[in-house]
Amino acid sequence: IAGTAIWLLGVLAEISGAQTALAVGAAFGFLVWLLAVRRQRFAHAIAGTLIAGLAGVAILVAGDKPPPALAEAVDGVQWQPLAPQKIGTLVRDGRTVFVDIGAAWCVTCKVNDALIVGSHGIRARLRRDVVPMQADWTKPDDKIAGYLRRFHRYGLPFNAVFGPGAPNGIVLPELLTQEAVLAAFNKASMKSASN
Repeated sequence: IAGTAIWLLGVLAEISGAQTALAVGAAFGFLVWLLAVRRQRFAHAIAGTLIAGLAGVAILVAGDKPPPALAEAVDGVQWQPLAPQKIGTLVRDGRTVFVDIGAAWCVTCKVNDALIVGSHGIRARLRRDVVPMQADWTKPDDKIAGYLRRFHRYGLPFNAVFGPGAPNGIVLPELLTQEAVLAAFNKASMKSASN
């Protein structure tokens, strides 16, 4: 439970800022401490205080690091902000495009990014011959919501691959595998393939 609480406070810090998360974490820690003292469970009171303190340190450390800006290289990959109108132009020019939409609160997005999108094979393609585009839906955004609706999707994660062989896009499953992503890259990049 403590780990979940700390994770939720980290998500709150990304959405509403470190100060809000610290205030909520302090209130939560005080509540745990108060309930434990009233029931004369001093070990629980100490644990509640430690949890609140650790959460505060984690939030302060995370709050000091700004997220990498889009259009900056991350692990050698030059991510661009999602630009739906640009995808069609890139595809007509024979390019393959990978779209990645996630959010700070999306655990599956984090797993996909760490294990699949961040894998050596995928990163190599994103550096070499696939244009990576990314959007962050941590905070509500009508443009991102409208884009997802075009694919009849209303949740995250969302990943799709576009190219000459797939001008309308290949929507990938929510749980990515390296094989599925590489297969979509190959299919989308084929000039004579049909969608």
